[in-house]
Amino acid sequence: MIQKLLNALAKQPAKQIHIPAIWNAWDLPTINQLDGLHIIDESAYLQALLKQAQRPNVDFSLPISKVTKEEKWLDKSIAYSMMIRTSSAWDYNNN
Repeated sequence: MIQKLLNALAKQPAKQIHIPAIWNAWDLPTINQLDGLHIIDESAYLQALLKQAQRPNVDFSLPISKVTKEEKWLDKSIAYSMMIRTSSAWDYNNN
């Protein structure tokens, strides 16, 4: 699944977007930085992020409880209940 996304992103034309600097905690490719913002190539950034997330031996279509051997995986999860869609609304084109 991730490889399909990577292939589709590789075909996308370059498009610069603005993201908060804190979203680039993994120090992925940045075109420029100013006033707490990172200007990135959307496709290149997402490709780099997905490559870090690739786990060839993990079937992500399964429930997390089947993928991990951790009994209390929810206690250690970071993004499970962070209201990601709500907290990640952002003006990407900086207009």
